[in-house]
Amino acid sequence: MEDHSQLEQSFYGEVERLVRNDSTVQWRGVFYEVPPYLRRQRVRLRYALLDSSRVSVLDGTTEIRSAVSSPPIMRTARVPRQAPLRLSATRRKRGSMRLN
Repeated sequence: MEDHSQLEQSFYGEVERLVRNDSTVQWRGVFYEVPPYLRRQRVRLRYALLDSSRVSVLDGTTEIRSAVSSPPIMRTARVPRQAPLRLSATRRKRGSMRLN
């Protein structure tokens, strides 16, 4: 075979991944963007065995080229909310401060 692209099409692998809410899938530590309508669905990723950086999404019979996404923002652990401060039942009159 003279044409490299024909050779590449002959050797590919496929994996299945779940699309995240931000329209990305992760494969081999890299996030790839996919069309938003595929959110929360399982998709098949096709990659060239000769160049695994070339990744496509298979949507039925259509092959959609995926772009590398920027790394997601790391989410921090949620901090429990504190109860709001309440004013005491007896308020002091304005201007009258008691000093010890």
